[in-house]
Amino acid sequence: MISSLRLEWSGYYLDGQTAQRHTAIITLTEKGLKVATDQEKEFFWPYREVHQTQGFYQGEQIRLERGGPNPEILLVSEVEFLTVLHRLAPDQAPRFHLPARRTRRVRLAFLAALFTIGFSITLYIWGIPVLVSMLAPHIPLSWEERLGEAIVDRWVPQETRCTSERQSEVINELVRKLTAPLPNAPYRFRVIVVDHPLVNAFAVPGGTTVIFRGLLVRIETAEALAAVLAHELQHNLRRHATKSILRYASMGLLVSVLTGDGSGVTAFGLESARMLGVMHYSRQNEEEADREGDADAP
Repeated sequence: MISSLRLEWSGYYLDGQTAQRHTAIITLTEKGLKVATDQEKEFFWPYREVHQTQGFYQGEQIRLERGGPNPEILLVSEVEFLTVLHRLAPDQAPRFHLPARRTRRVRLAFLAALFTIGFSITLYIWGIPVLVSMLAPHIPLSWEERLGEAIVDRWVPQETRCTSERQSEVINELVRKLTAPLPNAPYRFRVIVVDHPLVNAFAVPGGTTVIFRGLLVRIETAEALAAVLAHELQHNLRRHATKSILRYASMGLLVSVLTGDGSGVTAFGLESARMLGVMHYSRQNEEEADREGDADAP
């Protein structure tokens, strides 16, 4: 079997005293390396005196050293050199890199990457919603209110809000009627009207509802406005906005909440809040808000 192996390899020899390279023929044996240089010098390196310092990665030249602090050096370009060395001298093999391990390492890295991607997708699709559902009931109301206030102050500044007293009286009266059957409601509900033609409304954590002027223009009756308000109030009561922000902010926000990092929570919340106006609640959330909102609307 040994006779079928390639034993002679071309390389370079450096004596450790000068920078000059000498071409060399390196012969593998069971005990060590026989080296013959272009200067007609021959010597023998026992494997126990040789250590590999380079050639562990794809495309990297194999570098073997002997002695120190200015060691003699052998350079070999063909990675198969190490494969043959392992087969020829298995008892000395652990001192040297095995190229086959490189392939296994790449394969393992690839499998690890696939596992990580699969785990992340699974966590995002199923794990995070489950964690959010478990976490949401235990979030302090004061935290939700602070987050809601921060979102409103950031994205609905005072100068963009409608200031009509008559409009505010109508809306506040509807809110009072809608929340009257809820004496133990956790929030101080309020509605903010934004002076913008966008036809939209959304609930903010902590009991706040934002309605755009464009939607109010489309609404023709108090009953229709009450239905819209009832729908958004149910989003608040069911904490749909809070759950959605937790879900969209993903693991970073969850970690902040679980570790009690209030500043981190607010930062993640503000970043996620920009999506509130365009984000769609799940069909289940919408159906729940519709069902409960219809029951509450006058």
